[in-house]
Amino acid sequence: MHVDLITTTKGSPKVVHATENSKKTACGINLTKPENIGQFAAAGELSDVIQITCEKCKTIIAKKLIKESNREMAAQLKEEQRRLKRERAAAKHQHGGAVEVPPVPQVSSRPASSGGYIPPSMRRNMQEQQHQTPIEAPTPSPAPVPAMPAPAPAAAAVNDALSQFAIPTVP
Repeated sequence: MHVDLITTTKGSPKVVHATENSKKTACGINLTKPENIGQFAAAGELSDVIQITCEKCKTIIAKKLIKESNREMAAQLKEEQRRLKRERAAAKHQHGGAVEVPPVPQVSSRPASSGGYIPPSMRRNMQEQQHQTPIEAPTPSPAPVPAMPAPAPAAAAVNDALSQFAIPTVP
């Protein structure tokens, strides 16, 4: 979500509003009206909600940012569940169904709150980093080879017919 900051050009307390479409602020000021064109000027792009000084704009934009963040998290969660389901199906198919793949623990459908606002530009950077570094499954270590017992001495085979089946003792 792209949000621009709009400041008042007239008046001693400079009030900072926010707009998504450059036509109307979140609090309802129409920026295309002739009387408002000279009173408001663009101040840049929103990087944090704290920059907005108009309380109505701040609450409306914060709610929209939270909704968008929740939608993104839900979409990521669904994609992750689809990916895990495909991986389980591929693993089951690869092993011919003989090996039981452990079930994946269910993740709550509601994402945990991080407790802070993450600007859209930072969220995009985090998503790009996640997509650039694929997580690979650890390679299974080879099974340990059992230790072979030492061969029985040749003299024992001569003594008795059953001595070939004798278990050697460790002195």
